[in-house]
Amino acid sequence: MKPPTASQQRYFGIAIAAALSMLAWIAWRAVASPLLSGGLVAAALLVALVYYLVPASQPKWMAFFHAITFPIRWTATMLVLAIVYYGVVTPVSIWFRVTGKSIRKNASDSKTNWRSIDLPSDPQSYFRTF
Repeated sequence: MKPPTASQQRYFGIAIAAALSMLAWIAWRAVASPLLSGGLVAAALLVALVYYLVPASQPKWMAFFHAITFPIRWTATMLVLAIVYYGVVTPVSIWFRVTGKSIRKNASDSKTNWRSIDLPSDPQSYFRTF
């Protein structure tokens, strides 16, 4: 993991406190438990206070939250990749196979797939890459 920039470190404490506060609000709406939602609000305040009052702890807090959110990130990534692969790539490839189409631009009766291209005749052009 790359070391976080100064702006990332500045806003991370606010983001974590906001996320915990949002969880507290969701818990209050779903369960209506003052103990649970109050505990989450207290945790949000405590995390924000410790994060900003002890700057040396900021990388540790960031690493901790990256570690606990890794399974969620991994699962979401695999889910999106599976949806794209099985929902887009596979049906398109099956359609190409069934219809006999090809994305290659060559004639079906050609003996080779080789295409000649016009190369620059000036040898100095090889030294001009851009």
